[in-house]
Amino acid sequence: MAKIGEVSFLQEQENGCVRLSIKVPICKDEDIKYKVSAQLYPSFFNGAKLPKVEVMAKTCLLMEGDSEINMEFVIDKPRLWMPEGEGDQHLYNVDFTIKPAGMRMSGGAAALEITKVAPLDEKSYTIRLTTMQVDTIVDMN
Repeated sequence: MAKIGEVSFLQEQENGCVRLSIKVPICKDEDIKYKVSAQLYPSFFNGAKLPKVEVMAKTCLLMEGDSEINMEFVIDKPRLWMPEGEGDQHLYNVDFTIKPAGMRMSGGAAALEITKVAPLDEKSYTIRLTTMQVDTIVDMN
């Protein structure tokens, strides 16, 4: 059995793009290969679909001995979240699944069997991409 841990996100903005780095920890009780998949897509705003919704997807292989996957998405011209009164609050959904790798050799090196397998775990997050920065300087007043 394998479970997706608490996922962390880091965003960096550069030249009108957002680079979204994602760290996906995996808690597992079997040391086998797993496929970890992620889909990133704009969320619905005020109940209406955004025009031309683009879904970005990645799948990574978690090897034996590993307990974490690092993924990266580059979003060109992202719809940024703005504070209330300063613009729209655009959001993105990120969905994760984990499955056993699902491929195994049978009958020698020339035969390969590919099996569809149900997800062992799924997790979804709603995130915002923003240019806001947190000021960590202590106010002495």
